Amino acid sequence: SPNVESLLKKSWEEFHEKNRAHPERKILQICHSQGAIHVYNALSHSTKEITDRLIVLSIAPAKIITLDLCHQSLKFASKNDLVHLAELLHPSFFASNETGTSERLERILATREDLILLDPHPDAKGLDHEFESPTFKPVLEMYLRAYLENASR
Repeated sequence: SPNVESLLKKSWEEFHEKNRAHPERKILQICHSQGAIHVYNALSHSTKEITDRLIVLSIAPAKIITLDLCHQSLKFASKNDLVHLAELLHPSFFASNETGTSERLERILATREDLILLDPHPDAKGLDHEFESPTFKPVLEMYLRAYLENASR
């Protein structure tokens, strides 16, 4: 993970330097599953100047990337997929007290509000977690097309 984090940060910093005169230009960072954890870690250790340039498109994320970490955060998972629930499984998140659930669990639950759960495509297999799943194809096409149209202006 530290190697992936540094590679992500390096590519974002290079983009930023090349486009310093164009602060409106953004990077579309697509991540899948554990890749969302790597992107989250890299965003958490980057400057606001860099993170404000990122549009993050998470497919079947293992970690939810919140809007406070980037310019825009788009999150999609299949209704059949369980991977996005993994961060809820850590035992300390369920540490309750007399007044309710732990703060950490409440924060994690709040990040799920923006996660869009998609109906699985009829041809989707198993948990429908694969990046190549037909469930995610329309989402990827739509956001790639929109990004490319905006980047060419």
